[in-house]
Amino acid sequence: MKKNKRIIRIILSLVVLLLLLGNLAACNQNNAERDLPEEEQDNTPVIVMVGSFEELQDALDKKVPAITMEPHTEIRISSSFELKSDLSITGGETSCLIVDKDATFSIAEETTLTVRFMRFEVHGTLVNQGVLDIAEDGKISFYNNNSEIGIVICDTKLGNVEIIADSITDAEFLLYLSKETPYTAITLADNGTFPVKNDITIVKDITLYANGFYLNTIDKLIVKPDVTLTVKICNFNVSGLIENEGYIIVAPFGRITFYRESPNIGNIKAVGNDPDSPFSPVLWDYGQIVITPNTPALSSFAEYLAPDSIYTAVGLYFGGNTENDMVEIVITEDFVIPKGKAIVMNICCIVVVPKGITLTVDGYIDTYHKPVVEGTLIGEDHVIVSA
Repeated sequence: MKKNKRIIRIILSLVVLLLLLGNLAACNQNNAERDLPEEEQDNTPVIVMVGSFEELQDALDKKVPAITMEPHTEIRISSSFELKSDLSITGGETSCLIVDKDATFSIAEETTLTVRFMRFEVHGTLVNQGVLDIAEDGKISFYNNNSEIGIVICDTKLGNVEIIADSITDAEFLLYLSKETPYTAITLADNGTFPVKNDITIVKDITLYANGFYLNTIDKLIVKPDVTLTVKICNFNVSGLIENEGYIIVAPFGRITFYRESPNIGNIKAVGNDPDSPFSPVLWDYGQIVITPNTPALSSFAEYLAPDSIYTAVGLYFGGNTENDMVEIVITEDFVIPKGKAIVMNICCIVVVPKGITLTVDGYIDTYHKPVVEGTLIGEDHVIVSA
């Protein structure tokens, strides 16, 4: 009997010991999880996909810190809306957040809205009492002057803060160019044109978009040091002078036409999408820097087409308004239009290659008339005859 009691006590002791060891192991595991270094813990923020205003509102009610818009989605804000907690919003392909004309979008104090890879269109009013961060491939476009834009962070290499106007006064234009406004791009909507009547000084990085931008009556366009002016205007006509202490970039679909040389033109270059086809007046895949000579004689424009010239094209715009006022552009000596250079002509001009003369076209000729060739034309496939 005593032996049996001893065995029972031993068994009970072993059971208690096993229970104690199990509890100890569980405690050690919990402590280990609590003691994980911060960098080893999973602190990845929850990112929510949204495709409608209701889903956006629900995510913000839950104070989700990051959302992604579904591709090809427009979310419209049509009434008053206030952002009260930090939010990073990333767009899908061609996605867009729109504040309607009669709506107000507010960013509360000590709140940051970050916009990436998408368009944010403000047709109504933005009241920013916090911080607006336009990050990688983000773009915010204002369609009026109603907004209190506040603090905006924008690296022009990453995003754009754009003002879009159907029409614009000199005073408004000069204001948009000033450092007092956060705009990094100015766009004239509906292919608008703008005849500037004042001297212009560019004091911050800016991109200009428009169908026509005419600086015919100004004395000077001044670009300050370390400032970049990007031109995406298909008709940027300059009769005045440019004093460029910074950088001028003429991008695809952009063209500057000079009606006289600017001795202090500084650092200016055309850039494009296809390095193997550095200039195409038809495809507009490369920016254009055009100079217009005073006479149609080859001697008046040959130097502008040299490989090291800043100009990508010579614009020959002579004659009247009809083909009856035809002007001959006579090639008086063997001549090469280098790759990356072009001659662009109006409807009243025609190229003539006399007998004994060779014209080699490695670049382009953009014309309304097939050249008259009595000598030799090499590169005829680079002569683009418009209908």
